[in-house]
Amino acid sequence: MKPLIVEFLGTQGSGKTTLLPMVVAFFREKGMQANSVTEAARLYAQRTLLGKLISIIAPGFIRDKLLWQVYYQKSVVARLIFNLKNRSLVSYINKTQRARPAGAGVRERRIRYWFSHLSGIYTFLKMHALKNEILVFDDGFVHRVVHLNASSIETPQRGNIVEYLSRIPLPILLIVPRVPLDECVNRVENRGIWKHFRDRTQDDLRQYLANSEYIVNIAVDELRAKGCLVIEVDNNHADVRETFAELGEKMKSMELFPLPS
Repeated sequence: MKPLIVEFLGTQGSGKTTLLPMVVAFFREKGMQANSVTEAARLYAQRTLLGKLISIIAPGFIRDKLLWQVYYQKSVVARLIFNLKNRSLVSYINKTQRARPAGAGVRERRIRYWFSHLSGIYTFLKMHALKNEILVFDDGFVHRVVHLNASSIETPQRGNIVEYLSRIPLPILLIVPRVPLDECVNRVENRGIWKHFRDRTQDDLRQYLANSEYIVNIAVDELRAKGCLVIEVDNNHADVRETFAELGEKMKSMELFPLPS
């Protein structure tokens, strides 16, 4: 079995990206090879034939740029491989996205594009990972359930959420940062509203985040029922180090975390 996939799930503003380095560091401290997607990109590109050649002959000042191009191009090819192997999933996403209301405030084609982009990255990294390596996604297949189902004017359909989760490759561990709705609204407003959402009101933003939270709750229950290991952590502390400490303690208690021999 290779590699071990760890993903995050949460509403926008819950702090997924903030917590990711801590999770990577935790596994490394236990002597495991763990990487975020960004860290793994060039490392795994070096494992391809072209990447090996670049590592040998390319001067240092251009090596990283060339390896990034290898990663990007190989991910495009891997996207096609994923689509061929997962035709029913791709067809399901296209169908459900086309069925969403025109005024949902989502960019249907971009949502489908970014799912396809993720599928290429996921497939490439999984193809070139070594046994027992850990890949940590802050925005993996599970978190895509929010983008594919949340808007400010739709009522998320439980059936669509459950159906999507039944079709995707599941992580071995899911980490869910929890933050109250009001604080999520504040964090999103403070860091800047998304470009495609700037013509909306604060009530629209609040409704979008409330719907996102509803989707997260359904997904957590569903994935637990499927046997996925889920850790929820309070990320509303005044000092993020308190969140790190709580998450660290919960991860230390993962006696059942399976590491194949």
